[in-house]
Amino acid sequence: CIEGGSASNIEQISIAGFYTEEEEEPVQPDIRHSIENGWYSDVTLTPNAPSNLTISFQNGQFSVNKTVTWTPTNILQDGNQMIRLGDSLLLTAFPENGEGSVSISVEGNTLTTTSDSSVPYKFENTGDIQVSATFTPDGNGTPVTGSITVKVVSSSFSGNPVCFFNESRAWDNPNLDDLAVVKHDWNINMFESNLNPGRRLDIKPIQNAPGYAIARLGQDGPIMSNASIKIITAEATHPSLGVIENFMDGSTMVQSQISLSYVPPDLSIYLKIFVGGITFDDGLIERWITAADFDEYGVYRYNMIRAPGAYTGNCHTINLYQGSTLLKSY
Repeated sequence: CIEGGSASNIEQISIAGFYTEEEEEPVQPDIRHSIENGWYSDVTLTPNAPSNLTISFQNGQFSVNKTVTWTPTNILQDGNQMIRLGDSLLLTAFPENGEGSVSISVEGNTLTTTSDSSVPYKFENTGDIQVSATFTPDGNGTPVTGSITVKVVSSSFSGNPVCFFNESRAWDNPNLDDLAVVKHDWNINMFESNLNPGRRLDIKPIQNAPGYAIARLGQDGPIMSNASIKIITAEATHPSLGVIENFMDGSTMVQSQISLSYVPPDLSIYLKIFVGGITFDDGLIERWITAADFDEYGVYRYNMIRAPGAYTGNCHTINLYQGSTLLKSY
């Protein structure tokens, strides 16, 4: 996991020099937003040799060169390890000043190498994984055995929450591990509480600007997940409605609309009329709408019919949800 600053033009950042196995097509590492206008990326390193990385900014107008050497984990000398799900360790096993052959056992797999080389292994299952090794000295000396435990941790946010400026909302994250340390931009207030499983984050934007949150493995460890926190605004014209049509029976059709600055894909809105003599144009008094009902400008228009002799207003409630979380009511 490498990190950097100045992510304002994140789409213009690229990385070269990452490792690609033989006969595989190179895949450019994803560049993701971090907090404080930072960025991060997961880069595959070259086993048993330095990785000469070039990070390019502004579509190659500026670049930074970094040499990274992957440090092996010596099963006979190093202690237990803690890594992210999907990360790899470069494994070897030998005592001090020892030369010989190495056999490593992990998750039912047997890896072989020598004391002057290492072998990478990718951990694709969470939990405490035991890694055992046997070192056999050259010249058929007495074998030396040992083992370590690798704790493999997975943590992820539940999508990208949206908020209204200066209004709180709950954000449930059942896949946030207890070992995850959540950090966020300064323009977002955030309070954590327990959720079983996971964690509930109560968030409140205190500045009308988007922000980000990240989850690290430990206080200063690699980033496991990120999320954007978008601020949305809404306008509803239900207090002032336009007349669409007057019918022969004396009933009247009026139109209202809801306008959003951003329409999240998991949006749902519940409309309910609570006075007599008024229905929606389908004859009902309740309606659910989704993001698919909005036009390309973020506007949803709907009609209501006032029956002859109805003297109340076209009073109805508007509840906006992201998933199952209520964001705002009108």
